[in-house]
Order: sequence, then C-alpha cells, then structure tokens
Amino acid sequence: MPNNVKMIRIQSKLDELFANMIDVSDAKNDEDRRNKLNSRAIAAFAIVMRCGIDFESAAKAITDGYRDMGIDAVYTDSVQKKLVLVQSKWRKDGNGGISQEEVNTFVSGVERLINLELNGCNKKLEAKTSEISAAISDIDYQIEMIFCHTGSKKMNAYVRRPIDTLIKRVNGDDGETELLVFVENKLQDIYYYLTKGQNADNIVIDDFLLSNWGTIDGPYKAYYGTIPATAIGEWFAQYGNKLFAKNIRFYKGSTEVNQGIKEVLRNEADNFIYYNNGIKVLCKKITKKALYSTDRNVGMFALEGVSLVNGAQTAGTIGAIYAEAPELLSSARVYIQIIDLGEANEE
Repeated sequence: MPNNVKMIRIQSKLDELFANMIDVSDAKNDEDRRNKLNSRAIAAFAIVMRCGIDFESAAKAITDGYRDMGIDAVYTDSVQKKLVLVQSKWRKDGNGGISQEEVNTFVSGVERLINLELNGCNKKLEAKTSEISAAISDIDYQIEMIFCHTGSKKMNAYVRRPIDTLIKRVNGDDGETELLVFVENKLQDIYYYLTKGQNADNIVIDDFLLSNWGTIDGPYKAYYGTIPATAIGEWFAQYGNKLFAKNIRFYKGSTEVNQGIKEVLRNEADNFIYYNNGIKVLCKKITKKALYSTDRNVGMFALEGVSLVNGAQTAGTIGAIYAEAPELLSSARVYIQIIDLGEANEE
C-alpha cells in the first residue's frame, strides 16, 4: 500500500478506471500482481492523457512484460498522426525520479523499434509490428516518447542526455524536423489530470488574465484580447485533447501547417500574433473578477466548462513546444475570444 496520500488516491482511481481491463496474468504472486497493475495502469493512463482516448483502448496498448524491450505501451494515434511509446515506473512513496539506467533501457528500446529490430520481443509487441511499421514509414507521423512515473522529481539534464542524443540523431542537426519528441509525466501531472482533467465539462481556468480586452454584449456575452502563449501551453499540458471536446478536430501533430506554426514561434515569437488567427473558447460561465478592473489593459476572469472550438492546431503546437522548451514561448502572444454560453440553450 502506498504511504503517500496522493499515491493512495492515484492507485484507488486507477483501479476504478482500469478495473479488469489490464492483463496481469503473468504475475507471480499478489504483490507482483499489484506492482504490475500499478505500473501498467499509469502507462495506459499516459496515453489517455496524451491522446484523449477511452480507458479500454489505452489498456490494450500495454506491452509491458518479459522481453518488452523497455517499452511498456505502444499506441498509434491516427487522428494526431503519432506513434506513442511509453515507459512507466511506479514509485510507491511518490518520491524520486528516473535513473540513468532506466533512461538507457527506454532509449535502447525506442531505437530498436525505430529500426524495426523486433526479433525476440514479446507477443504483445510482436502483435503491433504492422502498425508500428506503417507509422514509422508514414511521412506524416511523429514518434513520441513518454516516460510516465510517480516520482516527484523531473529528470535532470545529465540523466536525460541519452534521450537528447537520440532525438538529435533522429531529427538531424538543423532542429527544424521533429520526427521524434519526448514528454515526461510525473506524479503531479498524473494527480492533476485525475482530479481535474478527465471531464471536459469540468475544465476550470481560474485567474485567467486577458490583456487589451474588449467585450461583445449580445446576443451572448463575449470577451476578446490577447494572452501569453505560455498560458495555452499550460492548458494543453494539463488537459490535452480534453480541451477540444466540442471541436471537430483534435491536434493533428506534426503536419506541414503545424511545422510552420512552430517555425514562427521559434524564430519570430514577437510577431506570432500577426501571423496567427488565434483561438476561440466556449465557456459555460465567465466571471469577471474585481482585480485589475479599473481599465482594459488587463482583466482577470474565471472560466468554467472550457472548450476550445477553434484553434486546436495552434493550441496543440504551442503545447508541444511548451513541453520541450517553454522558454521559446516567453514573448509570444495569442489572440483569443471567450464566449459565455451560460444563458444559451444546448443547441
């Protein structure tokens, strides 16, 4: 049993979400079964967080076990055009981080998989050979490495070196092509998503700061202005595709258009707002706060029931950069419209 309150709650919630979905038939005893279930559940949940899929589909992505090549889950996301590869580690005390040895094992497995060197792998990985091969061969697909763990510490630069070396080797020296990217999910990310990120209707963004703002009074109350790109990056990190529940499209990943958005953010962040059309957000309720209420330079709001209905590619691309290098977004701003549908009928 975990000895940390957050860990107890995470284990309890994951048991509820993945009840009877995850295969632990290879467990040697009750303790081994518990450990395997915990580790495999967070691997599956990492895919839920990243791709917005249902829990049963995520459970089917598990490849963890003997001869898994250091890869605990594989999922091909045909919507976002991503091949998602997950390594997971359950730290029952909620402390620590990832070791150099664990990183090396993951990197070695990813490299073998990219080269389609799957000889000797287990049956779960072998069953995914055709979809892995198809994704790697498809020019539109991006490969995403996710290390998901219940430690409290983020991987430091020294431990991360093998990952960065592999990324540089796969992507090339120009830094423009992102065939391979890396994301780390730690204890706080898992806990936050479990408590706040699952139900799109419950997405609440408090203390939302809107600059140079204006209003539209009817037929529905709306506000418009600009926000820092880093704010959108934080939203995407917390909620992923749940942000787009009422959108007709999720974030599609590394498309030509999205690569163009990234290039502007990297090279002309100050001018991003002039290139980009911005985003549109629907809310079940918008509350204007008293702070900063004396002028239109900055306004503070609370947004409830948030759904981003236009700008999924902008938000997702910003989120991808935020996960890797948030400092690149420091001077970028985005135009936004937020619409209060609290008084509107469901249609």
